[in-house]
Amino acid sequence: AIRAAHIARETHHHERAVEMFNLSLKGQLDVDLQIKIRVDMADSLARSGRYLEAAQTLEALTELSLQEALRWRARRYQLYLMSGELSDLLTQADDLSAKAKIILADLLLPLRPLAARSLIGDQDSLTAQLVKIAFLAGAHNERAVNEAERILEQFEVDPERGAYFVSWGLARIQVSSAKDEWSPALKVVQDLRTHVQEEDTFSLNHLRILEWESRINLEMGKIHEAKSAARILLVTTRSHGLLGLRSSACVLMALAHIEAGEDIAASRLLAESSRCRRSQPKTLPHVHHQIAYCRHLFYRGQIVDTLVQLRSLRRTQELQPLLTRRDTSLQFSLLHGRAAALLALSEHYQLEIDRGQLTGSLAIPSRELLEHACDILEKAIPRPKAWLTLFRTFQGLISNDWQQVNTLTINALKSNQESFKNPLVRSIFGALYLLALKRAEQLNQSRGSSEETPNKYAKQAKQLRD
Repeated sequence: AIRAAHIARETHHHERAVEMFNLSLKGQLDVDLQIKIRVDMADSLARSGRYLEAAQTLEALTELSLQEALRWRARRYQLYLMSGELSDLLTQADDLSAKAKIILADLLLPLRPLAARSLIGDQDSLTAQLVKIAFLAGAHNERAVNEAERILEQFEVDPERGAYFVSWGLARIQVSSAKDEWSPALKVVQDLRTHVQEEDTFSLNHLRILEWESRINLEMGKIHEAKSAARILLVTTRSHGLLGLRSSACVLMALAHIEAGEDIAASRLLAESSRCRRSQPKTLPHVHHQIAYCRHLFYRGQIVDTLVQLRSLRRTQELQPLLTRRDTSLQFSLLHGRAAALLALSEHYQLEIDRGQLTGSLAIPSRELLEHACDILEKAIPRPKAWLTLFRTFQGLISNDWQQVNTLTINALKSNQESFKNPLVRSIFGALYLLALKRAEQLNQSRGSSEETPNKYAKQAKQLRD
């Protein structure tokens, strides 16, 4: 069995090698040989994309030899991170070599950004620089984002450098997302997919690219494309037992279903995400899951529950440092603003709302809550121009300032800025413009004006519906 396993490894049939190694371990073997088998088996598992199983195989070395377990500790941490799991890295990082810290920092960044930045210290290798760029791009600080862009412009990576080129491309994507430049970011994703198309579909680089492809398409309102990328990511992580990455893929897929109005599918995926993710230690994906859950409540029309759950998330001490990152802060504040706007509109139209749970800071009048949400979003990075304009339009509608509603909606529908082209935002502005035209028609009828406005309303209504 051992001989068959080595032959399989030499011919790159790593799944077969794993089977043979497992078979060989059923025999009576001395400790040294068992250690060598487990190390080789972990390598074959990793080359098969089964990173979590590979990490667990190396962890089993503690039962055979503590010295060997320590020797392979950095590799074990690396494999856990590649599967989206944190393990006990944060408590053992001080004993690792400088080279190991840089490698692990790159993988740790999507889970614990602050810890990843502390691992690289003042090192200036290419990988360390790319980690620093990605960290700065994710900071809720405009100067940090500009610094990330400045460092990124100082060098380019040759496509022949493989993994470095992909990491450089992912850093470019993060800087573009911080600048609200989603089309250029999507172009980079497409270039990277072409670059790695010959790699195995389960490679970590390919999975990272798929994750960004789904996220970018969600931001641009391209639900079908977001689903397609998230589906491939989810299928791959399921089949290879990558629980941490599978949890994140479930959240992405759930968000696409939420935007498509597919409630049952979204609920099932959020439940699956919870099952796959360890409750401790808390990481950035925990925050993403909680925000997705709140978004699901919002799309169900549970406005009060959304606001209460968001407040609970903000008060969770373990998650507070992660909520200060640029992306999570923006997503949190934007969802809070949307919920506040919907609450204000519901009360304006005298819909029945049970405000019993809205205590403390949420007990203020809905108009003030919306104004406060807008003040926070004005400081967000990148500033969500389209949504802020939409909220200001809602404020005009609530104040019965139809001139403001009309002006803002016309400007928004004519805008060439990318954020105003999001289908969801555009459809809401279209509906608001129809309301403004209808209001103008009613005023003209009350004044006995000509039929010009009703005809204009009918024409515009048809165009907007189309």
